[in-house]
Amino acid sequence: MNFQDKIFETYQKMLGENKFLQEDELNESYALFKSNFGLEKLMSLDGELLLETMFNHGNRESLVYWLEFKNDDEFQTGRFGGIGGGSALKFGIYMVRSKRR
Repeated sequence: MNFQDKIFETYQKMLGENKFLQEDELNESYALFKSNFGLEKLMSLDGELLLETMFNHGNRESLVYWLEFKNDDEFQTGRFGGIGGGSALKFGIYMVRSKRR
């Protein structure tokens, strides 16, 4: 079995197990993410509030938390892929907890 066949087989299996989000579910998720972290939202913030919104891992409503860990009825990050684990260096900028900078 070649690589393309393996991918297609996995796709068929996942399709049968209803592991893909429906179009309306995708659109709802996109809209929710955009309302929280879209360009207009982020441009309306500045200073410490902007940094907290984007980079505070301790805040379950922050961008970095959503990208790495959020998995609840509101939004299931894992359905879109995952970047959890590893260091915060993957974000290019991060907050040091002890120094709050």
